[in-house]
Amino acid sequence: MFPPGPFPPHGVEELGQVDLGIRVRDLFFRRDLIVGPVRRALVEHLQAAASVPGRLAMATSTIEALLDTWPLASLIEDAVHEWVDGPNPVSLAVMARCAEVVAPAVGWPLSIDRRWPMPDEAWIRSSAGEGPFVVVGRAPRDAAPAVAVSLDAPLGEAEALDLPKVLTVSGDELVTQLDTLVGALESGSAAAIQFDTPVPWDDASRAALETLREYSDLQQSYEKYGQAALETGPAPAWKDLLQDAPPGRPSDTPARCCDAVVLPMLDAQGKPETVGCLVWEAPFKAVTINPAGVEVLRHMDGQTTAQAIAEKVNSTEENIAGVMAQLVRLGAASG
Repeated sequence: MFPPGPFPPHGVEELGQVDLGIRVRDLFFRRDLIVGPVRRALVEHLQAAASVPGRLAMATSTIEALLDTWPLASLIEDAVHEWVDGPNPVSLAVMARCAEVVAPAVGWPLSIDRRWPMPDEAWIRSSAGEGPFVVVGRAPRDAAPAVAVSLDAPLGEAEALDLPKVLTVSGDELVTQLDTLVGALESGSAAAIQFDTPVPWDDASRAALETLREYSDLQQSYEKYGQAALETGPAPAWKDLLQDAPPGRPSDTPARCCDAVVLPMLDAQGKPETVGCLVWEAPFKAVTINPAGVEVLRHMDGQTTAQAIAEKVNSTEENIAGVMAQLVRLGAASG
């Protein structure tokens, strides 16, 4: 049996094998889960934070996760499909962000490296079925020993993945060992550097880390995605996958082509305010707008004029026409 690996596995289960990594992948990386239970859980969490003074300041990650459910929903199924054909860097970036958003929302913690959903013992036992088992690891730190303990099963041997070599050092040794580490990267004896303790935040350590990244195109991806990046090669950051939405076509009666939500946030001075956010089920960045624009957008159905919307929202035709034109320029609506 293959345990949950350090990254979402690719391939399918074979006769006589149970791959818990594949089962975690198929359970968590789904559009219907993202747009349904996950989005509802994030909204409830945000509403609870907004109702208690001071808690909203700690909800930034929840807001970001909620807004990301729209582009994630558009990308996750293709990412999984492509990953099954073989590891690739874009799929890795999408699934890594999906894990960050989905696992906490549905009550599963992330693994100790903060990258992938961490199943509990009850789920491992129920998913594995009836034993006896032999737990087979595929790479260092791939959770095989923990799965073996959960299933009261022995560890078996398997051919290790042929991954680029990684050199491990302590984070506080980075500055003093920098020349040695750079030499290892230059010679090819190591493809990236693994830190078994955190790298300090002093200027010298930060500069040394940037030096490593200059000598290895894998270093930054390895820091972010772990061993998965060794298989895929350099992978983009999630934010780099998102683009600005293209502008819509001008029209007297444009139709809405994105969703809009009203959220509580903190302004630049740390005071609570309500803002509107435009979100697309596409790989586009969310856009913050005045909440009044959300109300206008909800009336833009491809048939209603600025004058008709102005009457509904108690404004002037000139003001509403201006808001509609701006929404079209932002790609929120189109003729």
